[in-house]
Amino acid sequence: MYCLVIIVPKYEIELCTVGHPSQAITGAKRHHLDLSMAWLDLENAFGSVPHRFILEALGHAGVPSSTVAIISAIYTGSTSTIRTSAGWTGPIPMRAGVRQGCPLSAILFNLSLEQILRTGISAPGFRLYGQEVKCLAYADDLLLLGQSPVDLQDNINSICGVAALAGLRFKPSKCASLSFNYTGNKRSIDDASFLVAGTRIRNIKGQEAYKYLGVRVGLSYKQDNTEFFQGITRDVKLVAASPLAPWQKLTAIRAHVLSRAEFLCRNSHIQKRDVADLDKTLISTGKRILNLPTRANVNLVHLSTNKGGAALPHFRALLDVHAISHAFRLLACDDQLTSDVAFAGLRGVVRKKILHDPTPSECAEFLNGNKAGDFARESGDLSTLWSWARQAADRLFKFIKFSWTFIEELGCFNLNIYRSPTPVCVVPSTAGLVARLLRDDLESFYIKQLSSLVDQGKTVEVFSQHPASNHFLQAGDFTRFCDWNFIHRARLGCLQLNATMRFSKRNPKCRKCGYVRETIPHVLNHCKPHSDAWKRRHDAIQNRVARAISSSVGSVSINKKFTGIAQTLIPDMVLTKKSGEVFVIDFTVAFEDRLSSFAKARQGKIDKYLPIVEHLRREGKVAHVDAIVVGSLGSWDPSNDAALAQMGVSKKYVKLMRKLICSDTIRWSRDIYIQHLTDKKQY
Repeated sequence: MYCLVIIVPKYEIELCTVGHPSQAITGAKRHHLDLSMAWLDLENAFGSVPHRFILEALGHAGVPSSTVAIISAIYTGSTSTIRTSAGWTGPIPMRAGVRQGCPLSAILFNLSLEQILRTGISAPGFRLYGQEVKCLAYADDLLLLGQSPVDLQDNINSICGVAALAGLRFKPSKCASLSFNYTGNKRSIDDASFLVAGTRIRNIKGQEAYKYLGVRVGLSYKQDNTEFFQGITRDVKLVAASPLAPWQKLTAIRAHVLSRAEFLCRNSHIQKRDVADLDKTLISTGKRILNLPTRANVNLVHLSTNKGGAALPHFRALLDVHAISHAFRLLACDDQLTSDVAFAGLRGVVRKKILHDPTPSECAEFLNGNKAGDFARESGDLSTLWSWARQAADRLFKFIKFSWTFIEELGCFNLNIYRSPTPVCVVPSTAGLVARLLRDDLESFYIKQLSSLVDQGKTVEVFSQHPASNHFLQAGDFTRFCDWNFIHRARLGCLQLNATMRFSKRNPKCRKCGYVRETIPHVLNHCKPHSDAWKRRHDAIQNRVARAISSSVGSVSINKKFTGIAQTLIPDMVLTKKSGEVFVIDFTVAFEDRLSSFAKARQGKIDKYLPIVEHLRREGKVAHVDAIVVGSLGSWDPSNDAALAQMGVSKKYVKLMRKLICSDTIRWSRDIYIQHLTDKKQY
């Protein structure tokens, strides 16, 4: 078995970015420069490269001869046989094309295309902010640029000729061109079409555009993605109306519908109006799948599943996050051409705004949305990705706090994100984290905003602490459909109880015990007619933990009484380890009324059973006391993990047990609620 490692010499190649074509058009417009560009599409590129040409390209790239020999052994003399109705065909020689599915194929194709581009492009290219760009290439999609139609046609002819020698050809029907020039301040479009292999290709004019790497590019093309997002909105509704389980609907919407918009959101400017209907649909669909009433706060729909939400994004905010992320990644790009072009483009936009050559710090202030002094001036400039990033920052500042800075000593831009409790400074080497960090901060804002609500925000800080509290949102594990329909309403305080129904003239007293207010915490934790169900819920948690403690750790006693101690102090569990160490553990199910509720419940149990621990210590034993706290609505207290570790429960099983305990608690709480309303026994 051989391990093939290819080390390719580093070339000073031009890194293709989706934004370069738009930047070239914008730069030519701003500075009144002539520009000609042609998009070329190779026909069956991966299946047409001759094997001999691949091996020659490896040699030109400086790949060691030993490696070339291994690759030659793979490709030379390779054959295929096809099974037909008459039997197997004879061996069919395979003399061209890279192997589909092979990890090596992309490298071999790129090295082969590299030789074609270097040999076939000789005429001058277009100077993009001082950097000459002749060709942008991504796989088999090529974009040639020049400052005149003559130069561009020369490069097209040359590259077509070299490609033909390599066994490749372009498909004129999928090619297109754009060419315009300036006479004084007047711009005119060149009507002459360019020829590819003797065939005229489409010439883009006016509002027309060419779709390059998924993004439409044109001279005066105005991005209108209304139809695209209408299709996504339609598919969201179809998934929501399907017979899938609720958690399956959420997964399908996120993974198979919304994912189609991810690339476009990252690399194209999308108007807020294009996604307005989609945002409304996602909110209404999310509420319907979570079985929430229309009055429920929308923030729960946008929270991630780990935090207890549907993980359906707020697209208008997401677009702003991607605008900031895209701008930072361009400025922080390892490729010198890309970062230089990005910085030059930013300087040009800021210069137009403040009417003098800007310093890097002034560029940072521009991106921060500064509107004081020279930055208050209307520039009348073209819309660019830098103006979009400035506007996006201005909108995001309402939700999260961050700032652009330029570090003179390092000569680079940083992004400071003032998250609580520890601020984060994103440097160029970690540019890929920008979108995730901003989205996390946006999620923290949603939680903070939801928790500020008196009626619907009591529990969110608690159930969003630990992923186990919301494990069922991913795949519905250990969860009944009736539990799903109950839990989200209960967490937002939207259950149909006398004291929680809005605009109701009903008597708020409890229908069972006559308590002054019939609320969710009262029904689940304080209404005495349900005391038997409370005990069963409590014992379900206790028994799972007791079974998880191996006999090799020690002996477990349930409801043990201690002589010499008040008979009312009967802890739920006492673990006596083989080392003689004693752990006194009590279990409690507390309602998730803000973060302090769990801390109070735990401390209350510790204080209650502290006399037992002190008694054991006086006898010379090593003793500890702790509690296992679980929320009535299935919230897991992270402090439980330390107690379970001391009790010797394996880390592997703890992951599963947390989920089981949370689901058990939700099941019992739902049954208590339904029995409270209907008087029909549920257990």
